[in-house]
Amino acid sequence: MLRTLATLLLFTVFIKCIESKEPIRSYVAVENKTPTKGFIHEMTVCDSQEKKVLYRIKTSRSDIDTIVLIDHQTKNIVANLEGIWGDGTFNVTFSIYDSKLNKWTDGTIKRIAHIVDDDYAIQYNNHHLNTDRKWYSKKVKIYYTTNKEYLARFRIRTRWFNWSPIKYDIQVYSNKIPDAVYLFLLTIMEHRGLSNE
Repeated sequence: MLRTLATLLLFTVFIKCIESKEPIRSYVAVENKTPTKGFIHEMTVCDSQEKKVLYRIKTSRSDIDTIVLIDHQTKNIVANLEGIWGDGTFNVTFSIYDSKLNKWTDGTIKRIAHIVDDDYAIQYNNHHLNTDRKWYSKKVKIYYTTNKEYLARFRIRTRWFNWSPIKYDIQVYSNKIPDAVYLFLLTIMEHRGLSNE
C-alpha cells in the first residue's frame, strides 16, 4: 500500500514538473467582433501583456477556405493556409515564409477523429507533431510525435460575460517550429467549436 502511494506521488510530481516548464514566448489571441470586409473571422495576436499587436489572423470562406497570418508591423503575409475544415471534411495545407532563408515551406494538418473529440497531426519540414486535448478540457498541448517533447499549448480564458471577447493564452516552449503552426491550429480549432464546448 505504501509502495503504491509512493509511486503515485512520484508520478504526480513528475507530471507537474513537465507541466511547469517555463515558456520562452507567450501570446494572447483575441477574437475580433467585427471582421474586415471580405473575411468571416479575425483574431488579433498580442504580446502576453496585450499591449503590442504582433499578428492578425484573417479567415475567408468560399469553395476553399483560407487563413492568412499577417505581420502587424510590416503588413506582410508571413503564412497562409488553404483547405476545407468544416463539418466532416478535413483537408488542409499551409505555407510559412522563412525570412532568413527567403523561401516558403509547406506543411499539412490532418484531423484524427475520436468518439468524443478530435486531435490533429501536423507535418512541417520533416517534423511530425500531434495535439492532445481531453474532451472536458479547454487546454490543447502540441508535442513531437516521436519523443513526446512538449512544444506549445493554448487554452481559452474564462469569459464572465457573453459580450466580452474570446481570448486564448498561447505559450511556446521551443523554437524548433514556427509559431504560425500553433496559430493555424488555434484558428481551425476555434472555427470547429473550441470556444463553444
